[in-house]
Amino acid sequence: MCSQLKRWEAMGIELPVSINISLKQLEQADFVGHLIAIVEQYGVDYAMLELEVTETIAMNDVDDAAKVLRELHAQGFLISIDDFGTGYSSLSYLMLYPIHTLKIDRAFIRDISSSDEVKLVDIIINMAHQLGVDVIAEGVETREQMEYLKNHHCRYIQGYLISKPLPVEEITQMLIRSQSQPVFY
Repeated sequence: MCSQLKRWEAMGIELPVSINISLKQLEQADFVGHLIAIVEQYGVDYAMLELEVTETIAMNDVDDAAKVLRELHAQGFLISIDDFGTGYSSLSYLMLYPIHTLKIDRAFIRDISSSDEVKLVDIIINMAHQLGVDVIAEGVETREQMEYLKNHHCRYIQGYLISKPLPVEEITQMLIRSQSQPVFY
């Protein structure tokens, strides 16, 4: 991923890329050092990499996870909690971890027309903003979902409405086209 970020940077395309971190990686004694070495090798800005951990992973060993995430944050990596709302949803870890982004799980977005889902999505968005954390809604597939999220101050979306997963060549072309008009609102 770092080599691709450098290629995009040379083309004038600069945007952070999210990388999923597994429990196994988080538990490796040399994980932080190994990740730093890779980033340094390619000369990538740490803030261009957003490391995603799921709630379940983050809650597995709270103290060790918090230590590793704080080390990564201290280097300049961005940290996000993926699939928020589907794991243990303990609000206490939001204060323990240096989180930049909460990603609302697609299960809440899929049925956003339901009054219960709307309440939960609104609560998550408001809570994140109160904590100074960005919010990304996952699984956005319809304009109605996008409009609802936009009207409720969720600035970032992810899902098939924007694009299905693409090979890197097609993503690059999409990014080049989008430089004149943002992909996200």
